[in-house]
Amino acid sequence: MAANARLARLITSNATNPTYSLSDLGSGFSIGETAAYVGILGDVASGTVKRELVEYLFGKWAKR
Repeated sequence: MAANARLARLITSNATNPTYSLSDLGSGFSIGETAAYVGILGDVASGTVKRELVEYLFGKWAKR
């Protein structure tokens, strides 16, 4: 789901922002960010994270 959400965000940005660009380095960091929160907050073996933790990280905490 994280990979799908990331891809959807990239597609939306590309379709709605004419000045949008993402370098290979930026793409690598984007993938790494997703892997990092799964690795830190979740179960690496199953590749899952509790939804509540993701919502907190990208919702409540990010708005601080």
